[in-house]
Amino acid sequence: MREFFQHIRTLLSVTILLVFVTNSCNENSANINSIEEVSVDVDSSDPVDSPEKYQVMLDTSQGEKIHILSIGITHYNDPVITETLYADNDAKIFAGLWQGCVPQTNIHLLTDEKATKPYVKQLIADKLSLVSHGDFVYIFFAGHGDIVEKADREEVSGLLLYDAKPHQVETYYLIQELMEDLKKHIKAKSLLLILDSCHSGAAGLLRSADKKAGTKTIDAKEIEKQISRVGYNWGILTACRPDEKSRASHEYRQGFFTYWLKLGLVGWADRGSEDAPGKNDGEVTFKELFDFIYERVREDTRGNQTPVRSSLFHTETVMCKTGDTLPDLIKAGSASALLEIKVKPADAKVTCGGKDITSGLRQGDFKIIMLKLKPGKYDLRVTSNGYIEQKGKVSLIGGERSVVIAQLKTEIFPPIPIDP
Repeated sequence: MREFFQHIRTLLSVTILLVFVTNSCNENSANINSIEEVSVDVDSSDPVDSPEKYQVMLDTSQGEKIHILSIGITHYNDPVITETLYADNDAKIFAGLWQGCVPQTNIHLLTDEKATKPYVKQLIADKLSLVSHGDFVYIFFAGHGDIVEKADREEVSGLLLYDAKPHQVETYYLIQELMEDLKKHIKAKSLLLILDSCHSGAAGLLRSADKKAGTKTIDAKEIEKQISRVGYNWGILTACRPDEKSRASHEYRQGFFTYWLKLGLVGWADRGSEDAPGKNDGEVTFKELFDFIYERVREDTRGNQTPVRSSLFHTETVMCKTGDTLPDLIKAGSASALLEIKVKPADAKVTCGGKDITSGLRQGDFKIIMLKLKPGKYDLRVTSNGYIEQKGKVSLIGGERSVVIAQLKTEIFPPIPIDP
């Protein structure tokens, strides 16, 4: 009988993978000397630069035709849905880009608790329905997105707004539903949907309904047909491929994607780079913007993140003008990464890269640990008496900040006494 219970306990103690593994990352495994324990408040969530420093340039007549809906969700109402990194800041930055040339009544910024599904749907129906046919609409979303496989094996994709519930697809803003709302209410000939919906704020965001498949996110190529509208200039731009995660920078204090999107729109895309030269003619076209973002994000993330655009949005669409002077072009130069580890129970033992981590700040039922690491791959292990062990790997690049959340599950059976 003892052997039977031992066998059952072995089956129930199968290791749970708690962190993501980026297959395309080619860093070498790191060692103990690469790890430094630092203060939990080492990184502020505020942007490094004020929004006023970065402003899109447009003629007054053109600015009056621009309409912005910018949504960013860092903290979700349901605690099961892990927080993102800098998503609210990304949305504030995108909205702030247009404040100098677009009427304030045309800019709609929704972050965290303001970005509920009913409110977003109502705003689209009320405010964006007022735009004219010759106007431009830019919709920016930073937060979680998911693809869920239903019982009939059909996959549905959607955005997770503030009031979303994990695995309850009826609470998602499904892409099909979003497209129906946009086509029903918006008359603008030009619309660009910008999605940063695979945030690296925490590992293991959500799994498919049957829990068999790993997390996937929205694929720009897959929804081209849904956003296509005959006679209209509608398209989509995403921060990464569906099999990648959108990474955040502790130096930029925003996502890599939004950082380069911002710089491209203020004029750097017209200047371009050696690999993706712009026309340098005083205007930023969509092609110049995408080429600039693509090259810079790929370079900055060491090839681990690849922006994607649909082929529908006209490449020669003029996004904005450029001025004589541009803000400084600063690249993340840090040789280190920040890894935040949240563990429950708070007295759990954490090992990273073979080193026992002794620091941490208790917050409620969790212990928060902040590590400064050299780029590389690290083995993580979290243990506590009476709980099932969790272990896995995390892969980090220079300048990145990422979060891992490990909530240990209690063992179903208590330890079996061994006869003397």
